[in-house]
This record gives sequence, structure tokens and C-alpha cells, in this order.
Amino acid sequence: MESAEEYDIWYRHNLQPEPTVFLFNYEVVCSLYSEKEVLDVLNQSSDADAYITHMTVKGQLPRFHKIAPYLRELCLRKLIISEQTTARMQKLKFLTKLDLEGNDLSSGLPSDFFNSCKETLVHLNLSDCKLKDLPESSFEKLSSLRYLCLDNNKLENGLSDNLFWSMKDLRELRLKECNLTTIPSCLCALYNLEILDLRRNHFFSGLPDNVFYSMIHLKKLYLGRSELTSLPKSLSSLSSLEKLVTSHNNFSGGLPNDVFENLKMLKNLTLSSNKMTKLPSSINCLESLQILYISDNPLSELPDGIFFGLKSLFEFHLGNCRLSTLPASLEECAATLEYLYIPRNLFSIELPKVVPKLRNLKKLVMSENRKIEQLDAQLLNIQSLTELHCMGCVNLVNPPYHGVADLGLGQIRRFFLDQGNTSNVKKRISTALVAVVGCKGAGKSTLIQSLQQRLQLTENSNAASEEFSYSKLEIEKDFPIRLISFGENEAHHAAYQLFFRSNCTIPIIVVNLQHFVQRSAKQNDRNAAKSLVVDWLSHFYLSVSDSTSPSDLLQPLLVITHTDLDNGKEYQGYEQRLLKACNDLKYEIYHAPFGAQSSMPTFLNNARPLFPGTDSIFTLGGKDGKSIESLISYLSQKSQKENCCDSIPPKWYNALKWLQSNSFENKKYLTQKFVEERIAEHDSLKPLLRYAHKVGYILWFENVENISHFVFHKPQIIVHLLEKTFSKKNSSFSDFEKLLEELEIKFPMAIGILQKFKLVPPSSVTVSDDNFLHFFPFMAKGKINLSGETLVLCTNILLKTGNLPKYAYRQLAVEMFSFHKGPNTTICMYENGIAIQWNEMALQFTCNTAECKLQIAVTTSAKVVNLSWKILISSILLVSTYLRDSWKLLLFVLEYLCPHCMHQNADRPGKLLNSGFLREIFQMVYSEGITDLTYASDVIEEVKCPSTSEMIPSVLLQPCKMPINL
Repeated sequence: MESAEEYDIWYRHNLQPEPTVFLFNYEVVCSLYSEKEVLDVLNQSSDADAYITHMTVKGQLPRFHKIAPYLRELCLRKLIISEQTTARMQKLKFLTKLDLEGNDLSSGLPSDFFNSCKETLVHLNLSDCKLKDLPESSFEKLSSLRYLCLDNNKLENGLSDNLFWSMKDLRELRLKECNLTTIPSCLCALYNLEILDLRRNHFFSGLPDNVFYSMIHLKKLYLGRSELTSLPKSLSSLSSLEKLVTSHNNFSGGLPNDVFENLKMLKNLTLSSNKMTKLPSSINCLESLQILYISDNPLSELPDGIFFGLKSLFEFHLGNCRLSTLPASLEECAATLEYLYIPRNLFSIELPKVVPKLRNLKKLVMSENRKIEQLDAQLLNIQSLTELHCMGCVNLVNPPYHGVADLGLGQIRRFFLDQGNTSNVKKRISTALVAVVGCKGAGKSTLIQSLQQRLQLTENSNAASEEFSYSKLEIEKDFPIRLISFGENEAHHAAYQLFFRSNCTIPIIVVNLQHFVQRSAKQNDRNAAKSLVVDWLSHFYLSVSDSTSPSDLLQPLLVITHTDLDNGKEYQGYEQRLLKACNDLKYEIYHAPFGAQSSMPTFLNNARPLFPGTDSIFTLGGKDGKSIESLISYLSQKSQKENCCDSIPPKWYNALKWLQSNSFENKKYLTQKFVEERIAEHDSLKPLLRYAHKVGYILWFENVENISHFVFHKPQIIVHLLEKTFSKKNSSFSDFEKLLEELEIKFPMAIGILQKFKLVPPSSVTVSDDNFLHFFPFMAKGKINLSGETLVLCTNILLKTGNLPKYAYRQLAVEMFSFHKGPNTTICMYENGIAIQWNEMALQFTCNTAECKLQIAVTTSAKVVNLSWKILISSILLVSTYLRDSWKLLLFVLEYLCPHCMHQNADRPGKLLNSGFLREIFQMVYSEGITDLTYASDVIEEVKCPSTSEMIPSVLLQPCKMPINL
């Protein structure tokens, strides 16, 4: 009986306030109502004139003439096309807005579907409806329509020439990604059109020259990624156009010089990534232009007079255009130009002379200009300048890149101010660092002792016998290069980023050849080389600071020890096997399908071996000692190169010399007040300490509570603290306190240092917290195991280019703590991860070092699965972003396990590997144009299990935002 019908409906009547959520998205929850229940709500209203104005419906349509005769806005999901559907649509005579997005309309819409509302309908959304064809009669007589969206429909037969003929009042037309190769002639009749979107189509044959002649009111035109090779002549007739986007096309043949001649109202022009080698001269006719994008075009040069007419230019982007200079006419924009972006160009020695003349600049981005060596001090005379970005300009020497230019405008200003009139006085210091790593028994101590004997170590040679040693090698008077042996303790790896500068750290991997012989016999050559060489390299080259690029990383050196095998032939054979296995591993990393080769350092380039010949391979223990002498010669040459030396103001030089003196050798650390008393100009102290910290001469944590007023002139004190933090499980807290006494570190200072390294949670955790001790790695509870709750949403993160050091796993657990901690959470740290409990959900983050795997699992009940998805996705994003930022060369894949299979205890649960929502997360992390995920539109929809092909609820495999009403 029709009267007994029930519908999935969300609705609002005219007496209700405005809704707090948007109507037309997937967050709307439809509830099951009968016709009588809907009418009862209206009858209960205090006003007899109440009527439904907005409605969202799933599946079959209700009897509108009964419950919603005056409906104005309608959103339909899971639409069922039938004669009854069409008949009921005919009752909607007052409809103004109709949203059909995401329905399967591949069979087409009935020709009379919009008949009843043809005079009232102003907004129609048909995006992503799987439409293949639109007959001429589809929109017949929709004369009041102002908005039409057909995005993401693969229209196999294109569009009919008469399709839009009746839409004389249309203001906005969206045809993005519709598989179009041509556009209909009726488009010319849309003379009231204001916005036209034709992005992501296939107009390789071009657009008709007359297509825009009648669009005299068009304000925004989008033509990006449409395979265009030219622009139609009628473009110049768009006198009202304010925004034009034509990026990612192919204009390598050039554009006509007069193409923009009449666009007097144009304010925003995007020509990026069009393979253009020159710009049309008519750009200088754009007198209203405020924002101009021409980045990522191989221009090489700009026309001399191109800026003469740009009197309103406010923001200018021309990154990665292979430019070696800028025309003097850019100064014509000095009165208005405030934002200039010129990264990744070929400016040599310094920026073009016109840049300092742009007197109203507020922001200048010159990142990744690797040929620039100095900044014009006149640039700092621009009073309005508040941001100067030099990231990646690693060859800057005046000012030095590390410790000055990479820290931004304030540090650069202080450098030039302190340099004053002494710029001709050369005060040079070495910033080179020799870093030695290798397994236990590799021969690191023997190597260091050999270097000490020949390079006149300035410190006691007993330091070399320590597991972690910090020595100085006399290369240049007063400022020798530093040599650090990190030992084999993984706790020491946390200190890597304290010292490393990518373009002047000289890494040495020490390998005991006997170890390779033994491990290859037990395992194979590949795994032996991975544990002895590549895993150690990963600690250098995966962890790259924000101020450096992986491509700047220096070639590693290999020192082979214990070469006393039975005969020389056998030694050569094993050495070649070791090198071949290293090259095979390098090839795997470079060609991994989930990695980005553009971020690889040059030494990982496939065209050369990992250790290319005698320049990077040395032996220790030979009778003639030539190899160690060759190593010394190599280190001497590298340490004296321009990028391993800085020229600094004399006052900075004198202060650093004092900090490096032995006058306070008995002190474990210095107070900032102590340093201030001995450095006359206090206003230079913080910039000086920032620089000294950045280049590794001291450690000073400026913005860390409890330790910002201490200067650590000896790194050992911090490394020993880190070592104790990761000492074996069940160490007593009293032992930790004794260590602090020995190091002369107070408890708050220790907490501040560990928080700086993100090894304990932030300062919101206090000693009074019940589980405080468990937040220290050495006091953590036993290993966490996945419990069997009702549902488990589980994602694995598989590390494909080696393991991370222990401290990185700990940092991730602390990141989880900081992100999820709240008033209703119970948190416990474990030896292998962290567990966080809510009322009906629990998050478990675990690290499996043996399998190079991280696991994020959320146990949940069905009714809060939407909240559990939110926790899972945010956690995956957090971990993926950390890996991207802190371990830039790490390659990883995401793997989602089917909850249905896990619930059934299947031996081999189904998996999604870098697909579905995982691929979208990966694209979000690496900024590939994805800003949000695709969510399940219906919690009761069913999909196939990836393993058993059984039908299971879609919310088990696809994120959802909607609660399940049980």
C-alpha cells in the first residue's frame, strides 16, 4: 500500500533555523521515516503554515505532493530511475535546486524528468553521474537555470550542438574532466555566462576561434590540463575576464603576441607548466593584472619591456624557469609588487640587480637557487621586507647558508649588521665534519687512531676507545675539522641531526671484511651488505634536515678493515662481492615503484656504483699505508673546499674561538649568562649562538623550556643522556638519577633535552602523573599485543629501504601521544609502541623492527566506526608526514588489512596495498593535488571482501563520516 511506504529522508521545514551542516555532502545522515511521521512533525509545528523546504533522499522518491508540495531544494542519493520516479518528480513545481551528484545515471535521464520545474530550477548538479550521453532534449526549456555542473562524466559522444540553447540566463557552467575533444557551437549563445570550467579535457585539436565572442560577461575561465596547443582568437574579446587559468598545457610553439591585448580587466593569470619558451608581448597590456603565475616553463629569459604596463602587479611567480637574470623593467612594478617567488632558477653568484630595487616587497622566495653565492646587502634596505626564504641555496657564502641564510631574514640582517665595514676582512672557519659509523668490531677505533697519528689530534687519543668519541683533526689553525665516531649503539643515532650539514659532512662507513664473509655464509651477500653498509648509510641519508635537500648529500666513503684473508685473490673476490651487493641494493632503492627518483642524492644515480673506485674506497691495515694517506688527502681537500668553510664577521669569529678554547674545559656546560658576561655585544649573542649551533660547534636549544639558558660546548653530555634513555629494560629510576648527578644535569634539564628529541611526551606530562615513569623508554612496559575487539581497523606501514633507528620509533610514539592526548583518554607507553584508550575505542601503535613494519590498529564497536576511521586516518597521516619530513629518502608502502578477515581469524586476511583510500592518503602527504579522501556515501552499502569475495559493509574498507544508527 502506498500509504505504508517508508523513505530514507533528511528534511528541514521553513520554520527551522539554518542547518549547522551543509546539505549537499556525504555527512548528511538520512533516517527512515514514514509519510505519516513526516506529516506529524509538520502538524506539531506551532505555525500552521509549516512546509518542507529542503530534503535529502536515498533510493525511492516519496510522494512529494503529500509531504513536500512546496519543496525548494532536493538532494538525491542512490537514485532509482523508474516510471514512478519520473511521475513523482512531476509534483515538484517549486524546485529551485537539484543535486544528483554521485548517482549512477549511465542509462540516461528521462527526457521529461525536469518538466515540472523547468521554469523554477536555477541550480542543477549532475557531476560524477556516469553519464555517457546527453541528448538535445536533456535540458530543454530550462530557461531559468543559472548553475549547471557536469563534472567527471565520461561523455563518450561529446555534447550536442543544441544542448544549451535554451539556457540564456546560465551564469556558471562546469565541464571539468568530461572526456571532451570539442565543445558544442551552442556555447556561443551563453552570453550571460560568468564562469566556465573546461579543465582536464582533451582539446588537442584546439578550441573554435569564435567560441568566446559572445561571452561578454565572462569573468572566470579555466582551461588547465586540457591538452591545448594554442588559445582561440576570440579570447581577446573577453573584456570582462578577471581570472584565466591555462596551466599544464603545451604551448611550446608559442602564443600570438596579441593574445592578451584587450583583457583590460584581467586580475589573475596562470600560465604555469605550459612548456613555453617565450611569453607573448601583450602581457604588458594587462593593466589590471595583480597575480601572475608563469612558473615551470623553460623560458631562459623574459622580454625586456614585458613589465612596463603592469601597474597593478601585486604577486609574481616565476619559479623553475631556467632564468639567469630578470629584465630591468621589473622595476616598473616596484610601487605595487609585494610578493615575488623566484625559486629553482639559474641566477649565478647573486640575484639580479633589479630585485633590491623593489622597494615595497614583503616576501621574497629565492629557494633552491644553487648557483647563488652572495646576497646584496642592499636587499636588506627594503623596509617592508618581512620574509626572505633561502632554503636550498646551499652554496651561499655571504652570508653563510647554514646557521644564517637557512634561518631566515632576522638572522641574515644580524649577520650583515655585525659584519659592518669589515667585509673585506677574511675570518674563515671550517664547518666540515667527518662522521664514522659501522658495526661493533668493524675497526672504527683503529681508523681514528691512525688518523690521529698523522693529523695531530688536538685531544687525548684515549677518546678513540670510547663507544662515542668526539675528536678534532688539525687541518686549519684554531678551527680544526671535527671527527665523530658514533659507535654501534643505536641510541647515539639520535644525535646525528645535531651535527650534520648535508654538503659538508663526510661520512665514512667502516666494514670488517671478515664480518661480510661470515654473514654472507649464514645469509647471503645482499643481506650481509645491507646490515654492514646500507643500513648505516640510511642513518645518514634518510634523515635530512629541513634546510637541506637530499641531492646535496656527499658521496659516502668505504673503509675496509681486517683484510688479512688467506691470500690477495680471496680478498679481492670478497671485496668485489661486497661492492656488487651494495650496488644491487642501490639499484633496488632507485627503481622502487613507490619512490621519487627526483629526491635521490646524486651518489644514488643509477649510472654509477655506490662507491665509485679509488676515490671512495680505502683499506686499513695494508703494509705500505698508502690507503690511509690517500684518505687523509681526500679529507684535507674536502674540508678546505668553499662549502666546508664559512667567512663570518670578526666578532663572531672571536666569540667562537673563545667557545672552542680550553679555558673552561672542566665545565660540563655553560650558562647563557656566563657567555653574555664574556661577550661584549649582547645583541649579537643569540644570532651567534644560533649560527654556532647550526654548524655544530655548540648545542643550544633556543626555544626549549628548561634548557634554553644553557650552552652545551661538549656534545658527549647529551649523547650519554640519550644512551641511558635507551639502556636495557627494567633499569631503575634511581640509576637514571645517579647518571644525572654524574653528568651534573638537573632533572628538569634532562626532561627538556629528551623532549627536544621527542623521546618523552611534552611538558603537559608531570611527575605527578600515575604512569609518568612509563613515558621513559628504559621504564616502558612490556610489548603491546593486538587485542580481539569487535572490529579492528588496521594499517601496516612497510619500510622498504631499511630500518629506522630505535629513537625514530620512539619519536613516533611520542608524536601519537601529543596528537591524541585529551581529557577522556587513557595512555600507556610500551617498549614497542603506545596504547590509547577511549570509551568505546582503542588505538594501538606498534613497531616491529625485525620486519621493518609499523602498525596502526583501532579496535572499535560498530556504532562508533566513523570516529574510529577518523582516528586511523589522522594517525596514518601523522606517521606518513613524519617519515616524509624526517626521513626524506625512506620509501614506504601502506597496507590495509580487511577487518572482516581479521574478525574471522583468517590465515591470510585480504589486503589493500597502496590502493583505495591509502593511495589518496599517500597523495595528500606528497601534495599530489588531493586535499581530502573519498568517503563511503552509505553505511549500509556492501562491497566484496578482497580475499574471500564475500559481500561485507563498505565501511570496513572505505572511510566513513556517518555514525551507524543501530
